[in-house]
Amino acid sequence: MEIIKYRRADEAHYAETLALRDKILRQPFGVTIYDENLDYEVENIFLGAFENDELIGTVNYFEKTSKTAQLCAFAVKSDRQKSGVGSQLVQALFTDLLAQNFEKCIVEARGTAVGFYKKMGFVLTSSAFKNERLGHEDFMMAIEL
Repeated sequence: MEIIKYRRADEAHYAETLALRDKILRQPFGVTIYDENLDYEVENIFLGAFENDELIGTVNYFEKTSKTAQLCAFAVKSDRQKSGVGSQLVQALFTDLLAQNFEKCIVEARGTAVGFYKKMGFVLTSSAFKNERLGHEDFMMAIEL
Protein backbone atom coordinates (compact mmCIF):
# COMPACT_ATOMS: atom_id res chain seq x y z
CA MET A 1 0.00 0.00 0.00
CA GLU A 2 1.21 3.48 -0.88
CA ILE A 3 -0.11 6.70 0.65
CA ILE A 4 -0.12 9.69 -1.68
CA LYS A 5 -0.67 13.34 -0.75
CA TYR A 6 -2.56 15.47 -3.26
CA ARG A 7 -4.84 18.48 -3.75
CA ARG A 8 -8.19 18.92 -5.45
CA ALA A 9 -6.38 20.20 -8.56
CA ASP A 10 -5.15 16.63 -9.14
CA GLU A 11 -8.30 15.78 -11.06
CA ALA A 12 -7.70 12.04 -11.45
CA HIS A 13 -7.06 11.39 -7.76
CA TYR A 14 -9.84 13.77 -6.72
CA ALA A 15 -12.36 11.99 -8.98
CA GLU A 16 -11.43 8.65 -7.36
CA THR A 17 -11.76 10.27 -3.95
CA LEU A 18 -15.25 11.56 -4.72
CA ALA A 19 -16.38 8.16 -5.98
CA LEU A 20 -15.17 6.41 -2.81
CA ARG A 21 -16.62 9.06 -0.50
CA ASP A 22 -19.95 8.91 -2.34
CA LYS A 23 -20.16 5.13 -1.98
CA ILE A 24 -19.11 4.97 1.68
CA LEU A 25 -20.25 8.30 3.16
CA ARG A 26 -23.32 9.37 1.13
CA GLN A 27 -25.11 6.50 -0.58
CA PRO A 28 -25.99 4.76 2.72
CA PHE A 29 -28.03 7.89 3.55
CA GLY A 30 -29.76 8.04 0.18
CA VAL A 31 -27.87 11.09 -1.10
CA THR A 32 -25.02 11.68 -3.50
CA ILE A 33 -21.88 13.73 -3.07
CA TYR A 34 -22.23 14.94 -6.64
CA ASP A 35 -25.15 17.18 -5.62
CA GLU A 36 -23.00 19.02 -3.06
CA ASN A 37 -21.05 22.22 -3.59
CA LEU A 38 -17.52 21.20 -2.65
CA ASP A 39 -15.79 24.41 -3.74
CA TYR A 40 -14.44 24.83 -0.19
CA GLU A 41 -12.25 21.74 -0.70
CA VAL A 42 -9.91 23.64 -3.02
CA GLU A 43 -7.66 24.39 -0.01
CA ASN A 44 -7.89 20.92 1.57
CA ILE A 45 -4.99 18.48 1.66
CA PHE A 46 -5.90 14.92 0.66
CA LEU A 47 -4.21 11.65 1.53
CA GLY A 48 -5.09 8.55 -0.46
CA ALA A 49 -4.17 4.95 0.24
CA PHE A 50 -3.53 3.15 -3.03
CA GLU A 51 -3.00 -0.51 -3.73
CA ASN A 52 -2.24 -1.63 -7.28
CA ASP A 53 -3.20 1.87 -8.48
CA GLU A 54 -6.64 1.56 -6.85
CA LEU A 55 -7.82 4.01 -4.17
CA ILE A 56 -8.76 1.98 -1.10
CA GLY A 57 -8.93 4.78 1.47
CA THR A 58 -8.97 8.55 1.69
CA VAL A 59 -8.94 11.33 4.24
CA ASN A 60 -8.50 15.07 3.97
CA TYR A 61 -7.95 18.00 6.26
CA PHE A 62 -8.04 21.75 6.36
CA GLU A 63 -6.64 24.46 8.61
CA LYS A 64 -9.22 25.37 11.27
CA THR A 65 -6.83 27.72 13.09
CA SER A 66 -3.09 28.30 12.75
CA LYS A 67 -2.42 25.41 15.17
CA THR A 68 -5.50 23.20 14.63
CA ALA A 69 -6.39 21.06 11.62
CA GLN A 70 -9.78 19.47 11.02
CA LEU A 71 -9.86 15.95 9.64
CA CYS A 72 -12.83 15.23 7.37
CA ALA A 73 -14.28 12.96 4.70
CA PHE A 74 -12.53 9.81 5.92
CA ALA A 75 -13.54 6.74 3.91
CA VAL A 76 -12.11 3.25 3.42
CA LYS A 77 -13.47 0.70 0.94
CA SER A 78 -15.92 -1.62 2.68
CA ASP A 79 -13.88 -4.74 1.99
CA ARG A 80 -10.74 -3.10 3.40
CA GLN A 81 -12.20 -1.76 6.64
CA LYS A 82 -10.71 -3.24 9.82
CA SER A 83 -7.55 -4.22 7.89
CA GLY A 84 -5.27 -1.40 9.06
CA VAL A 85 -5.78 0.92 6.08
CA GLY A 86 -7.58 3.53 8.18
CA SER A 87 -4.97 3.42 10.94
CA GLN A 88 -2.16 3.87 8.42
CA LEU A 89 -3.97 6.82 6.84
CA VAL A 90 -4.41 8.49 10.23
CA GLN A 91 -0.73 7.92 11.11
CA ALA A 92 0.27 9.47 7.76
CA LEU A 93 -2.09 12.36 8.50
CA PHE A 94 -0.48 12.93 11.92
CA THR A 95 2.99 12.91 10.34
CA ASP A 96 1.88 15.46 7.77
CA LEU A 97 0.19 17.66 10.37
CA LEU A 98 3.29 17.71 12.56
CA ALA A 99 5.42 18.63 9.54
CA GLN A 100 3.01 21.55 8.97
CA ASN A 101 3.44 22.63 12.65
CA PHE A 102 -0.12 21.83 13.71
CA GLU A 103 -0.53 21.05 17.41
CA LYS A 104 -4.06 19.67 17.44
CA CYS A 105 -6.41 17.74 15.17
CA ILE A 106 -10.18 17.74 15.51
CA VAL A 107 -12.83 15.63 13.81
CA GLU A 108 -16.61 15.55 13.62
CA ALA A 109 -16.98 11.78 14.04
CA ARG A 110 -19.98 9.63 13.25
CA GLY A 111 -21.18 7.62 16.21
CA THR A 112 -20.12 4.42 14.45
CA ALA A 113 -16.53 5.70 14.18
CA VAL A 114 -15.99 6.93 17.75
CA GLY A 115 -14.33 3.65 18.82
CA PHE A 116 -11.85 3.83 15.94
CA TYR A 117 -10.89 7.42 16.74
CA LYS A 118 -10.46 6.57 20.43
CA LYS A 119 -8.03 3.79 19.43
CA MET A 120 -6.10 6.41 17.45
CA GLY A 121 -5.82 8.64 20.55
CA PHE A 122 -8.70 11.07 20.03
CA VAL A 123 -10.90 12.04 22.98
CA LEU A 124 -14.52 13.14 22.99
CA THR A 125 -14.98 16.89 23.35
CA SER A 126 -18.78 17.03 22.96
CA SER A 127 -21.90 15.03 23.51
CA ALA A 128 -23.80 13.70 20.51
CA PHE A 129 -25.35 16.17 18.11
CA LYS A 130 -27.35 15.68 14.94
CA ASN A 131 -25.65 16.04 11.59
CA GLU A 132 -28.38 18.04 9.86
CA ARG A 133 -27.15 17.30 6.34
CA LEU A 134 -27.13 13.51 6.68
CA GLY A 135 -29.38 12.96 9.68
CA HIS A 136 -27.07 10.87 11.86
CA GLU A 137 -25.37 11.48 15.23
CA ASP A 138 -21.92 13.04 15.30
CA PHE A 139 -19.46 13.75 18.10
CA MET A 140 -16.62 16.27 18.22
CA MET A 141 -13.29 14.66 19.06
CA ALA A 142 -9.74 15.98 19.33
CA ILE A 143 -6.14 14.87 19.77
CA GLU A 144 -3.09 16.86 20.81
CA LEU A 145 -0.28 16.02 18.40
